[in-house]
Amino acid sequence: MKRTRTLILDESARTGVEEIDQQHQSLLNLVNDVHLSLANCETSVNTRSIVQELLGYSIHHFNTEESLIKERAISADEKTAAAAHIAQHRQFSRQIVSFQEKLLKREYVDKEELLAFLTGWINEHLFNADKALEKLLLSGQEE
Repeated sequence: MKRTRTLILDESARTGVEEIDQQHQSLLNLVNDVHLSLANCETSVNTRSIVQELLGYSIHHFNTEESLIKERAISADEKTAAAAHIAQHRQFSRQIVSFQEKLLKREYVDKEELLAFLTGWINEHLFNADKALEKLLLSGQEE
């Protein structure tokens, strides 16, 4: 298995909303845990547990982020962007559920595929899509 760098939330990826940024770092930590679990050939029980935690925390985070987005999206363009962003959350959740179901059934899960999905999603969504919503997310914060 290829060695990958530890994912951290650097300044360039921060949204400026402390709660969201903390949740993003927690999600990165969980992805790092999945990588370590798979790289160390830990039991599938441990991997299932981490994937379950990742799914649960993702849902919690998505609820927080989506509440802010829906509350602050006013214009038609903002509402369209919000709907597309939320659709990305749903796609992520569906894919994680698919991996989780395979693990629960003790079916083969390609480790590289799982890690590629997680790191790809983090790189595209968290570092790009969430960052693109920074202005909207900050619009409701007190100065």
